[in-house]
Amino acid sequence: MENALRACCKGIKIGKILIHREGDNGQQLIYEKLPNDISERHVLLLDPILGT
Repeated sequence: MENALRACCKGIKIGKILIHREGDNGQQLIYEKLPNDISERHVLLLDPILGT
């Protein structure tokens, strides 16, 4: 998905977040790398298994 986004939106800044879930115990943020100016940008969330 990232390659397709880059192909149609040249020069786009991409950030990444990795969240791990262990059963019903909750979620744990494992990795985060976002552009410095994220608060001034629109965000697209791309996740092939969103909501699982």
